[in-house]
Amino acid sequence: MSENDNSVGGTTGQGNRGANAHRTGNTGRTQAGGAGGRKPKKTSQKDLEAELAALKAKLAQSEAAQKKLEEQAARGAAPEENGEVIERIERPQGEAGDSKNGFILQDAMGLQDDRLQYEAIGRTMRKNVIRADIDYTIDFRRQDPAKLAMVYKLTRKAFPYLTRARFPLDWAVAEMVKQYLCNKRRYGVKKQYIPDRETRKREREEAGSATGNKRRKGPAGSRHIDDVEEDEEDAPGNADSGGPVEA
Repeated sequence: MSENDNSVGGTTGQGNRGANAHRTGNTGRTQAGGAGGRKPKKTSQKDLEAELAALKAKLAQSEAAQKKLEEQAARGAAPEENGEVIERIERPQGEAGDSKNGFILQDAMGLQDDRLQYEAIGRTMRKNVIRADIDYTIDFRRQDPAKLAMVYKLTRKAFPYLTRARFPLDWAVAEMVKQYLCNKRRYGVKKQYIPDRETRKREREEAGSATGNKRRKGPAGSRHIDDVEEDEEDAPGNADSGGPVEA
């Protein structure tokens, strides 16, 4: 490299270093000026009062929500679901369909003003009974619990209104199934598809004697649950609990 090249290179390097130093100095002055030129904003009394009011409002909302939860717990209501408080409905005393000594199932389910949904539930329940392969000739008391549970689950899935939070132990659907099976047996007896209830009762007693299993006896004057259920077969068809009599 020639002497002239070294001279030019040295001059260029010094020029670059000078330019960089100049830019760095300007940046430092700009940052220093910016930091030193701003003063922290003072919080006024009005701002403090507004912030305090907002905190009080949030506290009041929290207290109101807590009070609402406590009231729901006292009523036995379930927590809100999609903005709706689910009121727990217990099974009334007596038998479904007996307006004098029992209850009307549609009313007991809170659907007295929604006949369409009540009938839709009944149709779905009947389809699920068939799907679960439940034998209608067998009394409700003797049905396979697993098959009944399947009917309850499928019907609940189709109608969220039937949630267990509202109907403990699926009692509403169980009453529908019970009445539906009674209606089916009544129709079967009428068409002579199955023996009448007295014949079925005698056959059960004979089968129990043969196996050495005696029927459980209750207090004097009491009746076995199967007798109560079978007596319902003598009553007219009841569309209130499980729909009309079907073949």
